[in-house]
Amino acid sequence: MSYDRLPLASIGHEDPDSEESSSSMPSTQSETYMVGFIVANIVGIQYYSGRISGREMVGLVREPLNPFDSNAIKVVNTRTDQVGHIEKKVASVLAPLIDSNLVHVEGIVPKTPKNSSPYRIPCHIHVFSKMEAFETIKSALRSFLCSPNNPLFSMSESMVVKGKKKGDLDEIFKLVDDNLSKNVVNGVMEPPQDFILPDLFLHQKEGLYWLYHRENSNELPPFWEKRDEGFVNVLTNYQSDVRPEPLRGGIFADDMGLGKTLTLLSLISLDKCNDVNVNEELDEEVLCNNHF
Repeated sequence: MSYDRLPLASIGHEDPDSEESSSSMPSTQSETYMVGFIVANIVGIQYYSGRISGREMVGLVREPLNPFDSNAIKVVNTRTDQVGHIEKKVASVLAPLIDSNLVHVEGIVPKTPKNSSPYRIPCHIHVFSKMEAFETIKSALRSFLCSPNNPLFSMSESMVVKGKKKGDLDEIFKLVDDNLSKNVVNGVMEPPQDFILPDLFLHQKEGLYWLYHRENSNELPPFWEKRDEGFVNVLTNYQSDVRPEPLRGGIFADDMGLGKTLTLLSLISLDKCNDVNVNEELDEEVLCNNHF
């Protein structure tokens, strides 16, 4: 199966009645396929603080109320910081297709030379459409559209884009498995005996350990790695000099009857005990300072 006939599963299962659906999503639940891609420029980057890395996914957001250009397509990075806009000559043709729900677009910045222009960044815009609209889309975009077989396409393959190619799905799943393996949390924890009188089963103690760790973890969020140049998200290729905030919390989903309530009460007791201990230490420090 060639890439330009590969369905985009996330669009095929999109709920058209959902208020959260993007305006660029097709209005029906039929499968959506890749038509091709457009090599365009992100312009106006000197006016925005959003940072972008090579081979990083970017968001393309229509701005029909933009006071300077009703066809404006805003570009944001994976942290939703604005990077710039798609150049006018491409936006003027692409915007009406997005507004008519004929296409869904995704952007990715290819790896570019370090001596590239400080005022523009190249961007590959992947265009997806329902099969019945293919000819209409190709005709409208004939001046810009490139085939996925074009050698330039290989420059824009981040891990997320690769996931839409059937042959590379295994690589995506391996990345997820590796990430989960690195963040496995094993151990047991006893609840405070002054508050929790019943003895916990082994699986409850393991659950308590996991819950407490998830609430207090300072680990990097999933798919983030520390490298010499800073921090990198291996899924989107986004780079940052600032360490991303830890992703705390989780879903405690033991089966019915395994004692989730008692485990959660144990977690609350642990938190309360820690708060009491901290307050007592502060009170002792205040008393010592006042004594001297």
